[in-house]
Amino acid sequence: GGGVANLHVTRVAGAPGTLAAHVEDSADGVTWASLIEFTPVPGLASERLEVTGTVKRYVRAFWQVSGAGASAFTFAVAFARR
Repeated sequence: GGGVANLHVTRVAGAPGTLAAHVEDSADGVTWASLIEFTPVPGLASERLEVTGTVKRYVRAFWQVSGAGASAFTFAVAFARR
């Protein structure tokens, strides 16, 4: 059970902002719950997090950009089951 998730932010442009990325899982592909929450970042960053226990059938990345302006983030989120 469990898995490993990686976040890599490779470029930030525009007004200052913050990227908050999560990995979510779901048993039915309809109802989603947060599985892993990366530390919110304002710039270039990398983070690797692990989760133990059961990971449901469906997995997706979810993200939000917050801030006063139009921030643009280039990033990748990856998840691998154990």
